Amino acid sequence: MQVNHSNASIDELQAKLRASEEEQKHLQELIRIQELREKLRQSQEEQKQLQMLLQQAEVAVQQPESEDTSTTRVSFQDVDCQGTGGPDCETPRAQPACDETTIACVPPSQAAAKAVKFNCPAFLKSHSMAKRYSEETMKMNLDLDSPALDEEGMQQCREAFTAVEGLLHAAAQHVVGPNSEPMVETEVIGACAVAPVSASDVIDVLCKVSQISGLQLFTIFKQMLEADPSASCVREHPEVITGSALSGLRFSYAKFQFRMFVAKVPWEEDDEETFHSLTGCLLVRSLTEIISINDSFGLALRMVKFWAQRRGIYGSAFGYPDGLAWSICLARVCQMYPRANAAELVVRFFKVYSSWDWRTAVSLLPLDGCESLQYDPVEEGKIAVMTPGGSPTNIAAHVKTSALPVLQEELQRAYKLSKRIAKGDVCWSDVYAMPNIAQKHKHYMRLEFVAQTKQALDLLVEWGQISLPTLLNKFESELPHVQTRVWSQPMPVQHESYAFACSIIIGLRFTRTEASKQLEFDLRVPTVGFLEMLDIWPYKEYFAGQYDLTVQHIRRHELQQWWKTYVGDSSLAPKQLSDSQSDENCDGTDYTGQVQLALPRWSDSIDENGMCIECY
Repeated sequence: MQVNHSNASIDELQAKLRASEEEQKHLQELIRIQELREKLRQSQEEQKQLQMLLQQAEVAVQQPESEDTSTTRVSFQDVDCQGTGGPDCETPRAQPACDETTIACVPPSQAAAKAVKFNCPAFLKSHSMAKRYSEETMKMNLDLDSPALDEEGMQQCREAFTAVEGLLHAAAQHVVGPNSEPMVETEVIGACAVAPVSASDVIDVLCKVSQISGLQLFTIFKQMLEADPSASCVREHPEVITGSALSGLRFSYAKFQFRMFVAKVPWEEDDEETFHSLTGCLLVRSLTEIISINDSFGLALRMVKFWAQRRGIYGSAFGYPDGLAWSICLARVCQMYPRANAAELVVRFFKVYSSWDWRTAVSLLPLDGCESLQYDPVEEGKIAVMTPGGSPTNIAAHVKTSALPVLQEELQRAYKLSKRIAKGDVCWSDVYAMPNIAQKHKHYMRLEFVAQTKQALDLLVEWGQISLPTLLNKFESELPHVQTRVWSQPMPVQHESYAFACSIIIGLRFTRTEASKQLEFDLRVPTVGFLEMLDIWPYKEYFAGQYDLTVQHIRRHELQQWWKTYVGDSSLAPKQLSDSQSDENCDGTDYTGQVQLALPRWSDSIDENGMCIECY
């Protein structure tokens, strides 16, 4: 008997096989999530037992004199930072150790009593276990909500980087000729060099060249990437259109995202591009030395970055500190408490900067023992985070004046919650839970990006983020009575006509003087420049008819209804209503009035009488 299979049936079988493999991977991931949740549940039960042990131990060693009790507790806790100006840059306070030296510092009349307290095994055991428990639960929460690459994923990442490095060396060989030594060297910079890598991270690579043209090298390298089937979405840095000093390429290779910069060595003083590129390299080396002192820094940085991203206060395009600035701030705390574990570092990070006087610059202590540089106070409403090295640069100069109160509010909220974690009242996922966006303001702008393919959507959102400073700057300069609050976390949503869609929400808060009884805010002023910037998107013709963007003004109740309809129970939504319903940052006055016309679409004409908000 003969059995003939047509090409169509073979294709169907192959499609079923691929679907089966994807389903198997999905089931394996679900099993892994369930296992992590079970570990988390067991850890929570263990925490309750530790709390009981801790309370019993404290009762057992408690003395009648309140002075003795407070002195004893200092020996087991970090010394608090005094004053509102942040820690002393010259004399960082290290965590005191519970050893014989501490006992020797106790007055003789109290030495015996103190020795009993220090030698209490139950207290020492429960205290160390509680600290370890806090760190383990933080890592498990991060593994659930933002999993780092496992060993297999890291191996694939290393292989992708090796392949990219090989292509770059081949391009350099093509520039200098087959018989010459290519003058090119690569180095991973940024947070991925010092912290665990997740699948969504962008890997920053510095390409150091000598005796060859970086422009010529990247031209050939780009051609090689476009011809490689493992590479996709190859493009130049979109920031160059806004006058950025950095050039290079962005691309995906084997499902990993890369961002490549170029630096000429030796560096010439008038080469601003190389200066900025080497600054990132210098920072990584400084952080590496800090990690050699405290290996918990990487996990703590992973937590701080994820917290900033989920709370919507991350990224220079949105007027907030970027990953480099957050890394320096955490590294400064790590220098203050070199023996703290990752969870302690995060709690201390929130404590230090929730009371920091931001007129004082944040800078790292010199690792070579040299005297720290002194910086002049920054102007009111600005912040300064200085890079290490002989030519320090303020990498937080782009932070908006309207962003500083938001940063302070978020840091204070995080510190309050982190203190309650040890009591078991909250967990780490509550610290980085998405904010209750629909309760913050009375008015909003919603930027909706839609596309038929994920590649088109990613490129469109990337360009929208590059164009966003144009919109925010216009609000600050042209509409001083309108305060903006951008949430930097794009929210994936469902759409009736497009396969992929996401939205960026901007809160609007209107202020007025006591003399003004009625104000009219014309949102065309900042919006026109933003739309013009979007209209020069380099991929506009390539994706013609496959994308759209809508800019819309909505009120609070409209945002709440939209969220319920289009966001629903997506992966970003479960924690989004964790904030208090009576939010401290809500608008105090509900402005009445009508919006005559919603903001225009990308290519719509702009009505003279539209987009005006009348406030009474």
